[in-house]
Amino acid sequence: MKALNSKTGVTKLIYIILILIFDIVFAFTQNTIPRRTFNFKELRRNGIKSINILASQTITATQTQAINFGTYCVYGTGGGTVSIGWDGSRTSTGNIVLLNISPMAQPAIFEIKPADGNTVSFNYAPTGVLKGSNGGSLTFDIGPTEKGVNGASFSVNNNTNVFIPFKVGGTLHIPPNAIQGTYLGNFNITFQQE
Repeated sequence: MKALNSKTGVTKLIYIILILIFDIVFAFTQNTIPRRTFNFKELRRNGIKSINILASQTITATQTQAINFGTYCVYGTGGGTVSIGWDGSRTSTGNIVLLNISPMAQPAIFEIKPADGNTVSFNYAPTGVLKGSNGGSLTFDIGPTEKGVNGASFSVNNNTNVFIPFKVGGTLHIPPNAIQGTYLGNFNITFQQE
C-alpha cells in the first residue's frame, strides 16, 4: 500500500483558497469609470464658451382616426373642392354637393406622447394623391392642424405622462372629369421634440 503525502494535499488546498480570496478581493477593488464633469469657469478661461450635449429623445405618435372627406356628389360639368377642418367642419366649393350619408367626414387624429422637452414641431408634405377604386386620382392639400400650419410648433410643458391629441384637416380637389369610386391614399407627418 502506498502512503499519501498529506502535506501536499493541504498545500494545494491552501493555494486554492488563496487564489479564491485574491480573486474576490481583486473583483471588489476594481475602479469604476469616473463620472465626467465640467468646470465651466476653467473652460471659459481656456476660450470655450459653450458645450453642446446631444441627447436622443423619443416621441411617439399614433394615428387614431384617418381623415375622410365624406360622401359628396359632383353635378354639372364643373369640379370643386371639399374641405375638412381640423375641428370636423366641412365645406365645399364649385359644383360639389355634400351628402350626409356614410362614410361621414372626419379629420385625421393622432395621439402624441412627448419625451422630455417643452416644444414639439411638425412638418408634412403640403399635398398628397388619392388613387381611385375605378381608376383615376385626386389631389388633396394637407392642413391646417389644430396646432397651426406646416412647420409650426406647440408647447407640451414637459407633460410626458399623457397623450396629446393632434387633429389634421385638408382640402380635396375634384376635377370636372373625376371618376366615381372610393379614393384612398396616405400622408406622413414628422414630429420632433425640441
